[in-house]
Amino acid sequence: MSGKGEFCRRKQFLLPLGGWVVSVANFVHYIPDVYRLYEAPYLVWLIAIPAAIASIWYGFKKSTTTQVTSHLDKVYTSIWIGIIVMIIICLIFMSRINYNHNPIILLFAGLGTFVSGILMKYKPIIIGAIVLWTGACSGLLCSVSDQQLISGVAVFLGYLIPGYMLKKVEKNSV
Repeated sequence: MSGKGEFCRRKQFLLPLGGWVVSVANFVHYIPDVYRLYEAPYLVWLIAIPAAIASIWYGFKKSTTTQVTSHLDKVYTSIWIGIIVMIIICLIFMSRINYNHNPIILLFAGLGTFVSGILMKYKPIIIGAIVLWTGACSGLLCSVSDQQLISGVAVFLGYLIPGYMLKKVEKNSV
């Protein structure tokens, strides 16, 4: 795999963090939503706030300790900032799209994951993007509640597994 360096080390942290937060939140949201266990299952998404803060802190810390920023780092950062903005817009207007935001978010995340895999020349991350896109298509065919389950599985398979594979490859190549 080429594209080693700071770019890949950043992905080793962000893929698993984002994958765990989003997968767990989707699963925890799905169960009480489907079985009507409590009134506000969406509150589980508040766990994304400390994860976002941790990601921002990690990125800031890495940017202040990295002496050289490559073109690859700039492209990667720009793409993911754009995707995060699109996701936030989607979340703000989710009532206007009848709460069918999960498949749209999977489409955006699939794009970022695909481009990241291409930039790193790492096929498991490219395959992860395809999994996210497949989850988006499946989600569009299901109820909003079932989209939580589909998104949880898609993110687990599309983010977590490739993220840990990347971590293992980088660890073995050092």
